[in-house]
Amino acid sequence: MIRYIEQDAVDCDKWDACIGADPLGHFYAYHWYLDMVAPRWDALVYGDYEWVMPLVYGNKYRIIPYLYRPFGVQQLGVFGAQTITESLVEEFLKAIPKKFVHIDIYLNTHNPLPERGDVSWRRTYELSLNQSYESIYSGYNSQRIKDLKKAEKAGLTIMENDSPDVLVRMFQSTIGPAKTNFSTGHYDKMKQIMYALIYRKMGQVVSIYDAQNALCAAGFVVSTRNRSVFLFSAQDDFGRKHGAMTKLLDHYLLYGSMRGGVFDFEGSDLPGLEGFYKSFGSELKTYPRIFRRLRFL
Repeated sequence: MIRYIEQDAVDCDKWDACIGADPLGHFYAYHWYLDMVAPRWDALVYGDYEWVMPLVYGNKYRIIPYLYRPFGVQQLGVFGAQTITESLVEEFLKAIPKKFVHIDIYLNTHNPLPERGDVSWRRTYELSLNQSYESIYSGYNSQRIKDLKKAEKAGLTIMENDSPDVLVRMFQSTIGPAKTNFSTGHYDKMKQIMYALIYRKMGQVVSIYDAQNALCAAGFVVSTRNRSVFLFSAQDDFGRKHGAMTKLLDHYLLYGSMRGGVFDFEGSDLPGLEGFYKSFGSELKTYPRIFRRLRFL
């Protein structure tokens, strides 16, 4: 029932309909997004696109075919409108062609798997938007409340629909090569991603400016029918000291409340960021990473 289909033979309309019907509401697996972030990807398709799984691939050391997670993607795996069981996920994994001798892929939070040697678990945090802002606010810890008061005292203001270039420049100047392995190509790709999502009316840059109209924080939020994803963000030392990122997220949660679905903080396994995202009253979710390699690799 599961077919391996090369990229050029994928029925993009049926593929996107399957991705759009998945209850998670992820945008990572739409064909146009995969085309943008992954030069080469093929597919596993169950039946008439009832369930699908993208396979992003490259050649390790130029000769060894391998599967990997591309830049700009947190979760892939099996998608479909109907319930995804552990046995179905296993069936898809068994259907991966043997030519991919090295595998390092990340599935999604609706892809159950048992504990075993080739599976580890990554962490993310989600907050339900099917509740009032008052209910969301009541879940903030004391530090978030303090940060909102700091932001108000500092006179921080919010600007929606800022330019992606503004956010990327801030990331480069405040985080950049000192704390990441980002290259010029990564920054260019992130700008391409953000502009593409803005063009499709699926994303926006939300920025925070200080009383002197200087940028001190910015973030990019992607919105689908039932999920908002905090894809990319940065802040400077002033913003960190005066609660700018808390104000930014609080602003989005204020206007996103009661829209349904979830707000996905998109991480993190890093203790500092994990604690920050958790402090909004969000819920821990885990998703599997599959890592397999031959001994000589």
